[in-house]
Amino acid sequence: MHELKHDGFRILALKDGDKVRLWSRNGRDWSSEFICIASAMHALPLARIMLDGEAVAHCLSPARQLAGWRAVHAGDVLVYSGYSLESLVPCLERFEHLIDALITDPFRNDVPQTLALRGSDNQRLVTLTPDESS
Repeated sequence: MHELKHDGFRILALKDGDKVRLWSRNGRDWSSEFICIASAMHALPLARIMLDGEAVAHCLSPARQLAGWRAVHAGDVLVYSGYSLESLVPCLERFEHLIDALITDPFRNDVPQTLALRGSDNQRLVTLTPDESS
């Protein structure tokens, strides 16, 4: 028995060659439920990698999922897309007020990693909500 939550699931993701597996702390296999995460892991240009994180978008409507999360949480939402900002502009209107910041552009191993909060220096950190401190 498990309970679906809006704050996500702690997921371990392993890519080993062509095999990708996602599982929770209690050992439940989530590979078939988080198809987009499994596909993204498979597409990584690495033969073997393990990631530990919180999976929150488990439905086909990420905007609806984020809206549900926003209804019960006050935290900021940072999204890593891996796509260029220019290609995402048509989609961003659906996510207005749901995403606070976006990391864009693909991760590249051949680009240095010297900037905080980015995978490689070619990636951009784009803020989408206005700064309320000013």
